[in-house]
Amino acid sequence: METTKYSFEDLLKQIMQQANEGYRMNAKLWGQGFIVGKHPAMPGEKAVIVVNSHKQIDTLDDLRNFTRAVHSAVRMTSAEVAAVVVELPIAVIESAEEAAFPLPSVVLYVDQKFGGIRLWIAPKMGDSLVFRDFGNAHPATNFLPHLIPTEAYGPVAAEA
Repeated sequence: METTKYSFEDLLKQIMQQANEGYRMNAKLWGQGFIVGKHPAMPGEKAVIVVNSHKQIDTLDDLRNFTRAVHSAVRMTSAEVAAVVVELPIAVIESAEEAAFPLPSVVLYVDQKFGGIRLWIAPKMGDSLVFRDFGNAHPATNFLPHLIPTEAYGPVAAEA
């Protein structure tokens, strides 16, 4: 675990940039959790705590197991935001033909206390990752519940 200063917009930008750098270097993203909560050494300060997966996450079940570890860190820090970024094969349904073909993608799942759950997906294709914002799912009162299926988010709202 490591800590850094917190800004939610900067956190998202940094996560996306790091994922893109890994993609350009052909590195497999095993899985990382990001928790924004109380700084462990300085009460009153916010920090980002990074939790790395100790094994490669290849399935939604693996991802659910990893989020349990992230969830325990959330409880210890009275977190405001929790995020998980991982590489998974996901079918981003834009047409009937594409629905049957999952693509290796970088998935960014963000849970903001009382602010809802958001999902960004970037298929691993082209020169760099293009994250698509799948918008908000129902508001969350607990962090990192069972991961919401992609279909719950509806159509693509914007590109990040």
